[in-house]
This record gives sequence, C-alpha cells and structure tokens, in this order.
Amino acid sequence: MINKLLKILFGTHQWNILYKEKNSKKWIKLAQPKNISRADPFLVKYQDSFYIFFEEFKIGEGIGYLCSANLDTQNKKIINKKIILKKKYHLSFPFVFKYKNRYYLIPETSKEERIDLYEFVSFPNKLRFVRTLLNGFKAADSILYKDKNIWFLLTNLERSKNDLNTRDLSIFQSDCLLNGTFVQKHNNPVVSDIRYARNGGGIIYVDNNLFRVSQDCKKRYGHKVNIMKVISLTEYNYKEIPFKKIKPPKGYIAFHTYNICDDIVIGDGKVIKKDIKTLFTNFIKLLSISIGKIL
Repeated sequence: MINKLLKILFGTHQWNILYKEKNSKKWIKLAQPKNISRADPFLVKYQDSFYIFFEEFKIGEGIGYLCSANLDTQNKKIINKKIILKKKYHLSFPFVFKYKNRYYLIPETSKEERIDLYEFVSFPNKLRFVRTLLNGFKAADSILYKDKNIWFLLTNLERSKNDLNTRDLSIFQSDCLLNGTFVQKHNNPVVSDIRYARNGGGIIYVDNNLFRVSQDCKKRYGHKVNIMKVISLTEYNYKEIPFKKIKPPKGYIAFHTYNICDDIVIGDGKVIKKDIKTLFTNFIKLLSISIGKIL
C-alpha cells in the first residue's frame, strides 16, 4: 500500500539528454525546460557541426514528437532547436542514417503498427515520407544495418500486452531499402531476454567488430544500457554476447540510449521530479484517489 502511494507521489519523471567526450567519465546535462522531457538522442556530424535528433514531449501529455538541434560543445548547450516531425500519434527513437549521400530517418510509430522511412530533403529540418518498410507489427526502436547486399532491420516487437517491447528482438531483411520487401528469415525472436532484447541506439562498428546497443529492463524500463558484441549476423543466423554494461550516471534512475559519433557520446537519463509544483499536483491526485476509495 505504502509503495503504491509513493509511486503516485513520486511518479512524475523527466528524461534529459546527456553527452560526454569518448574518453571522459563526466556526463554533461543539456539544459531544457522544466515541463519538457527529451530522450532517445541520435548524433550526426554534418559539415563539421554536430546535430542531435531526439524525442520531445510535454510532461503529463506523453505524445512525443521529433526534434533536431545543433550541439554546441564549446558552450555545452543545444541551439537552433526545431520540430521536424509531429503527428497525432506518439513518435520517438529517431534513427538517422546515411545512404548514398542522403540522410534518412526511421521514427518509432509502434502504436500505428508500422515502421516508416523518411528522407531529409533539406538536412536537418525538412523530411518527406518515403515508404512503409513493415506493416502490421507493434514495433519499437527499429534500426538498420547494411551488410553487403542485405539490409537487416532489427526491431522490438510487442509479444504480449503491455510488455513494453522488452522481450523481443526480431530481424527482418531485404535486398533493397527503397523498393524491397522486408521478410523474416531468422527464427524470430533472436533475443527474448528482458535484460538484453530492446534496442538502445544504433549499431556501433569498431575495429572490424559489430556491437548492438541494448537496454536492460529487468529492474525497470530503460534501467541501463548493454553493449552487445555481435558474433554472427547472416541471412539466417544471429548471435551476440554481452560485452559491457553501462549504469545510469549518478543522480539518474534510468539510462536507455547510447550513441557515438566521432569523439562524442550521447545518451539520456531519467530523474524523478521533486519540485514543489509537481509534488503538490501528485499529492492532490493521491488525495482524490483516497477520497474516492472511502466514498
């Protein structure tokens, strides 16, 4: 009973974007409005500037939309923030990648049961819809990886109601990004462990080694990040092993995105909002629930 009451009182959370230099241990928090959450950051270097793509939503509303901004590392802040994709439904996890000198974006649209592909017609702020890659699945945090002539689409499917897509990593593949059909040839799900399944960033390729970023959701959703070493990714086979765990930085209760671009690492951290306004609002909510039960 007490735990339920505390959950309501301290149940308002906020995601913040963090970054650091690759060889540093110090995470830098990027300033943002008090009533806004920002999460799922991806980083792209374009014409000597760093651009962040991220999910943003108003706390209490929860309908995410996608933004871009410049990362000003000298002054440790973001500038020129723009909303680049906003729908009536929730958007998150803006996976941005380059193909044939063009930049593309795949947002998470799991509630719409499809995976869509967009192209930047003017980088970094103007998008056009290209096609739907996959239809009929509640798929979250989708990423692409191209190996020779195969496009591998690694995504997290909902296998049971309210499982938060945390128990499934499935792979679809196609020989053509823009026109091909994505099909299942693997024995999906290739990962079904809540500690490792859900994606937490793009594929990392270092020294001829392939790494997948995943989330450990055993304690809570998005609790911490794993770096998984991919041992095999072929037309019919997938195998990975845990390589490294990254815990939430001090002061954060969750950390569920990790991306690297050049010498910059970007991620996100979740905190419990404990300001007077939030706690008072939650206390009134708690009071209303208590009175409702008595009556």
